[in-house]
Amino acid sequence: MKAIPFDNPLLTQRRLQVLTLAGRSLDDLASLCLEWMIGDLKQA
Repeated sequence: MKAIPFDNPLLTQRRLQVLTLAGRSLDDLASLCLEWMIGDLKQA
């Protein structure tokens, strides 16, 4: 996982973006991590 600043003007409306490879199924650990991030952000 890596945090990088948005320097593209088209992305300035976003605060967070999660990227995965198109068509790739996430393994159990990656899915759990993504679900945790979503839940944590909803509480914030």
